[in-house]
Amino acid sequence: MNTKFSPLFLLVIFCSLLSEVTFAQGLGNSIGAIFGREEAAGPCPSKRYDIRMTDPAALNMAGDQLMLQRKYCEAIAFYSQAMIETTTPGPRTYAWFRIVESAFFQRDYKLLFHEAQEYLKEKPRSEYSERVHYLAVKAVHENIQLTKGLDSEWIQKALGFFDSEANETDGLRKPNFSFREFLELYPDSRYRHDIEEMSKSVRILMTEKVLKEARFMAMRYDYLPAINQLKMIVSQGPVSDQFAEALFELIRMTELFSFAVIREDRISNRKLAKWMLIEEVRVTPEMRQQLSEKLNSQAAKMKAEMKKNLPNNEWTKQLNR
Repeated sequence: MNTKFSPLFLLVIFCSLLSEVTFAQGLGNSIGAIFGREEAAGPCPSKRYDIRMTDPAALNMAGDQLMLQRKYCEAIAFYSQAMIETTTPGPRTYAWFRIVESAFFQRDYKLLFHEAQEYLKEKPRSEYSERVHYLAVKAVHENIQLTKGLDSEWIQKALGFFDSEANETDGLRKPNFSFREFLELYPDSRYRHDIEEMSKSVRILMTEKVLKEARFMAMRYDYLPAINQLKMIVSQGPVSDQFAEALFELIRMTELFSFAVIREDRISNRKLAKWMLIEEVRVTPEMRQQLSEKLNSQAAKMKAEMKKNLPNNEWTKQLNR
């Protein structure tokens, strides 16, 4: 059976289909505008945006709209232009803060750390300082998660091992973005609980890593490096269930070191001199004996403290086995 359609009928059908496609595209664009299409995470590409605005308020508003669409690199370009166009503290400070925030969401960590550090040096007590500092600390934590704790420098940075180093440039304070530093600066922060949880998770991760490395070092008779690693963990205090295990291993390594140090076939003069930061000629049998006695004394003291403070712990019970 042959069916014939008039040209007018076919035109109506075509227009109807076209309108449905257009509606679907429009709906997709609307959803994209609301929920955004994320740019690829990571450093922003070297790209010039055609920005013809000069009004800082308009530039900041455009940046805010781009952030809602999750177009963070483009938003950074608009906020950067706003900073160029004005020296007025309000709009300029806001644009700078939003650059840091955009860099965080984009996972452009290099830009984030640079801008956050410069921001906090220049504006340590602005209305956005706490948020800027928090984002930088959170970024440090994210880097630890990304590297699965394999990069010790990130962990040491987070736990504040660099805080005691000289951190002033031209008389201006240089933030280190550690958990401890943040909590000291903002004791009543709304982010306090989040920072404390991040700190705890990193300490647990570090303890696991150090315990594994210390046992491996002990197998090679590298007792002093293992002891120094364990001391770093124990000095942080009982932040996890592994604290007692770390303390037990520290005592055990100290005792093993005290036995091994008097035997040159276990620890050579060269290795011991390197550990002790002295000349090799100063390593004598008398010096080895004195060091052994000192280590035994330290182990006995730590053992007594552990029995006193953790009497019912399973690792404490193993001290006498």
